[in-house]
Amino acid sequence: MTIKKIANNARTIEERDEIIVLSYYLVSGEITVSYEGEELILPSYGIEVMSETYRNGKKVDEGRERYENISPYCERVVELINHFADMFLSPVHLIDIMEERIEEYIEDFDRVIQKISRMAI
Repeated sequence: MTIKKIANNARTIEERDEIIVLSYYLVSGEITVSYEGEELILPSYGIEVMSETYRNGKKVDEGRERYENISPYCERVVELINHFADMFLSPVHLIDIMEERIEEYIEDFDRVIQKISRMAI
């Protein structure tokens, strides 16, 4: 899967002498799925969350996590990014949160396959 970052959202937390910048990126790529003996290439969108911690103006820590293949619908993943940004979700929690929620998104791939199969009839 080739990944391209195509949009972002960011939040900043200021505490005493520390600033934490949380950046949320929409990543895009493609996923290949087999359906009735054929290989289908579908668009695929995911999320990357990055945190940078600055103390007295110097970067002292950085963290990053990515969750790929959430949905073939860009707008659904953008909504999720905005929700995570509003929650100030850190990279450390991305995988856990997505594992709890992925079922409501992964079915989007099935819907796209069903649409393609109906068009082929």
